[in-house]
Amino acid sequence: MSRRFHEFDLLKTQPRVEKNYHSFVQPLYAYYPGSGLDVSAIENLRRTLGIKVFIHVDYIIEPYQLEELNAGLQQKQYSILETADLGPDSLRAGLTWNDYWHPESNGAFGLPTDAYAKAFTISTVEKEVFHLLFMRTEAIGTYTLLNRFLSAPHVVVLQDHGLGCFWTPFGGSSKLYGCASSVNKFPEYLYVETGTENWPGYLQFGQPEDCIDMYGNINQKALFKRNTEK
Repeated sequence: MSRRFHEFDLLKTQPRVEKNYHSFVQPLYAYYPGSGLDVSAIENLRRTLGIKVFIHVDYIIEPYQLEELNAGLQQKQYSILETADLGPDSLRAGLTWNDYWHPESNGAFGLPTDAYAKAFTISTVEKEVFHLLFMRTEAIGTYTLLNRFLSAPHVVVLQDHGLGCFWTPFGGSSKLYGCASSVNKFPEYLYVETGTENWPGYLQFGQPEDCIDMYGNINQKALFKRNTEK
């Protein structure tokens, strides 16, 4: 039986079973659609925004490629303390992997039959613990579920290079933006790759910075903050 999101203590420095479901909701989390094996943004977002939970989603990453993800984490001198497999019902009882796909994607590059989710509990050299959840699901369908059953992400990473594999863009007035707009649950920040169109209603918050590692995107990213002034 797969473990559930709420069984991970995302607030303490040591992993332990946590009965309160809101232990997953309360920490600030980042959502990275179409992440591939890129873990390069993690350090910057931890440092700048205090993010402790990262949800990376890409439907083309085969299970064997997670070894490369591990290598990218270890290159940054992170230590993996614990791993666990999660099922589709880990987010909400009754969900299936089909629910993590946008109906218009038509299985363009990934299928629910190939889906999986792997949770990593990770320590830095300073013994600070954070969490990475990698999901082989469709990014827009998954974002819809996260907005429905969790708080909105604190930050969404946007990059539209896509390596030729995305069926629709994430930047600008995209379907991903429409998911947030339809429920009025917007991230406070966007972390936007140079060359990717920003979402409407966000203003640049900081200077572009490098996010490069062995599997990272070579372009810089900059923080944008939601403009709540009318």
